[in-house]
Amino acid sequence: MIIQMWKEKVESLAQKWDSPSRFFRYGLYSFCCLMLSFLVICPCLSYAQEDNFIGGPCSYLVTNGIGTIQSITEDTSGANLPYTAQKVLFTFATHANIPTLAGNIQNEKHLFTLTNGMLPGPQFLTRYNIQPGATFPVQLKTITHGTCTPVILEFSTINQSDYFEFSSQQIR
Repeated sequence: MIIQMWKEKVESLAQKWDSPSRFFRYGLYSFCCLMLSFLVICPCLSYAQEDNFIGGPCSYLVTNGIGTIQSITEDTSGANLPYTAQKVLFTFATHANIPTLAGNIQNEKHLFTLTNGMLPGPQFLTRYNIQPGATFPVQLKTITHGTCTPVILEFSTINQSDYFEFSSQQIR
């Protein structure tokens, strides 16, 4: 009796599963899920192919001038660097007209940093002959288009991305 009931249930389920309406419902459901996933993925793929990046592209107005090193002192802030950081202050001067965005840049002292924002070390200062009173060509870059850094002072003859002191010594 139990076997007969079991056999009837299995045959009943098999008939329902094999019916065309059940196949159509699950097939339609699968098709809709597939189409929905394409609708979500395709716009993402087209967005990823565009050359969109934050901050750029940017254009700058370049004004040439002279940077004069005012002072060099050891930085005592305790930064974990493989060298003793040096705080280098300089002034910028030019005879050209300075854009309004740059403000009162000629009457201020500016902190010299490496490209990554860190202070240079003593070997860097020696390599580039940076000492109080030394002068270097400097470009004042004032943004004209884009959302990058609005005002940049860039030393033309000093490679501010020269991180040789990081590779020449072990980090403390």
